[in-house]
Amino acid sequence: MAWQQNPYKTGMTAGTEVHRGTEVITALESDCTSPSTRITAGDPLTIGDGTAGVGMITTTATTDLVSVDLNGIWYLSVNANNGAVAVGEQLYCHTSTAAVTNTSTTAIPLGIALGAVTSAATTVIAVKLLHAAL
Repeated sequence: MAWQQNPYKTGMTAGTEVHRGTEVITALESDCTSPSTRITAGDPLTIGDGTAGVGMITTTATTDLVSVDLNGIWYLSVNANNGAVAVGEQLYCHTSTAAVTNTSTTAIPLGIALGAVTSAATTVIAVKLLHAAL
């Protein structure tokens, strides 16, 4: 039986948690790259060791520890800068900006798209984080 509708909503806010993963690690804020100076809960991020995930707390200093979800489902802002993003497509987190995109250059695998994004657009969609073994 094929699904008739995608169960994930459109129009959600980036950083909204859908399902908390069972794999959560702790990282030092200064070892992470996020979209802004400080990590905000729900931000995609990369960790210096080559891991990508979503920050679960908001930090206030580079010495803060942040919990990082590695395999949950989150609504994230996704940039389709390498053609349209289809449901099930691999997504990556850019190592210097933490932008989520479908381009693997200078990026770490983050997860798979649970929604679609038209080519050259940026849209908030649900993303299933798929953590590679540490």
